[in-house]
Amino acid sequence: MNAVAQAGSSRDAPGCSLPASPCISTPKLVDTGECREIFGYTARRVITRTTYRSSPEGDSLPSETEADGWYIDAPSAWRAVTSPSSGHAYLHLSADGRIGRPVFTESGRRETGFCLLVTRTHRSGYRDAEGNVKAHTSVDRDEVTEFSEENLDPGLFVPPRDFRRVLRLPGEPPLQFTHRVRLQWEKVKDVFLAENWAR
Repeated sequence: MNAVAQAGSSRDAPGCSLPASPCISTPKLVDTGECREIFGYTARRVITRTTYRSSPEGDSLPSETEADGWYIDAPSAWRAVTSPSSGHAYLHLSADGRIGRPVFTESGRRETGFCLLVTRTHRSGYRDAEGNVKAHTSVDRDEVTEFSEENLDPGLFVPPRDFRRVLRLPGEPPLQFTHRVRLQWEKVKDVFLAENWAR
């Protein structure tokens, strides 16, 4: 299995050996006009229906996601750390290790508010070995249960005095050499970042 993830980019993904595989997403917003108070903020209900289509289709059929959410105006702290541009995640399963280059095209407007409650319904389909169409539907729900714009206690980010970093947890097999090298490199970066923050 190979997994490729890109965010808002059409550059070649690592390991790509097949032609480009365009993926077109089309979001449509429906502002219901409904409002309600959540955590003292006025939230508006917006339904977003997004269709996804790949070319060529192959065994995958067009899919759709409906997000029924309640949004407030994005807090300033959230805007400071969040990119206004949207990203894409691309998962490709391959039995022979060959994957194509994902190229994303998006048309339509996206909701830019801060979501406090959303229910997503995903509908997709595929063709099996006999050519029969199989449908799949899944539902997930995200909800903010506590919300505040107050500053966090700095002590929340201080590790306990008895904290120590370990290469692996008890009972786990030893790490591969490349993973150990990567871990050491991450430690070096942590030290460098800590020194810069202290200045």
